[in-house]
Amino acid sequence: MRKPIRLPTLLLHPLKPAPPDDAHFEPESEGYLDELIEEDRRRAIRRRILWGVGVGLAAAAIVLAGWLGYRWTQMHYFVGVSDGNVAIFQGVQQSIGPISLSHVYQTTSISIDDLPLFQRDSVEATISADSLRDAHEIVDRLAASAGD
Repeated sequence: MRKPIRLPTLLLHPLKPAPPDDAHFEPESEGYLDELIEEDRRRAIRRRILWGVGVGLAAAAIVLAGWLGYRWTQMHYFVGVSDGNVAIFQGVQQSIGPISLSHVYQTTSISIDDLPLFQRDSVEATISADSLRDAHEIVDRLAASAGD
């Protein structure tokens, strides 16, 4: 059995002359390199400014979101215990690490010991209120039951 004859690749695809390279550029002025360096510096400065503005905007967005979140928490109230007395708290019953998201808004003269056991347990576990007015109504009901 005979091997097929293979023609050399150059016979099938002869070398074509390379087209002239138009990409070669000769600067017209002698200060061309200095202009390129200066343009590169301007681009670097613009890039730094854009990155700085971007980071600043991102930081501002994070601070704004945190502030708005905190303001939202301060629109809520609940009834709980402060120093052995019933108190109205402003905020939510959570904390983020060492930061408490609530504080005592108003302390009453109702001692937790004067409340019936069920209400004492409820106040110690905190009672959520829909508004400040609702919190005052809860305190008024607790005061009425403490007098019994």
